[in-house]
Amino acid sequence: MPAPTAPPLQSHLEAMLGPGATFRDGQREAIEAVVLDRSRALVVQRTGWGKSLVYWIATRVRR
Repeated sequence: MPAPTAPPLQSHLEAMLGPGATFRDGQREAIEAVVLDRSRALVVQRTGWGKSLVYWIATRVRR
């Protein structure tokens, strides 16, 4: 079985936040851990870092 490839996460991010939006450090990696590895991920970051965005994009990609 071929290894899964990274989904077009940038397009999902820009659809939610607008053109030119960028991921913060660690956000893309957290999303890929859930989407590609189909594993659970624990994200511990400060308030305002974008933890909810990780959840929203991962859910959007998996649907």
